Amino acid sequence: TLFPYTTLFRSRDRLDDLSTRTDSAPQPPAPASDAVKALIRLGYQPAAAETAVRTALDAGTPSETAALVRRALAELARR
Repeated sequence: TLFPYTTLFRSRDRLDDLSTRTDSAPQPPAPASDAVKALIRLGYQPAAAETAVRTALDAGTPSETAALVRRALAELARR
């Protein structure tokens, strides 16, 4: 009954293959990504949330999730 062990080793090889892949699109910093997710959970459209967070980052808002969400909400309220 080597089946579970061979599956484990095959899975590990696949995970190694996945970790060496690179995405073509750059990933946003974690706080910015978290801020976008928070705004989406509040009911904002993903595109509007991303634009508001980018605007907040461009305005010099510290890249902390709470600060980005506050600034992005202020930006969304102006629209």
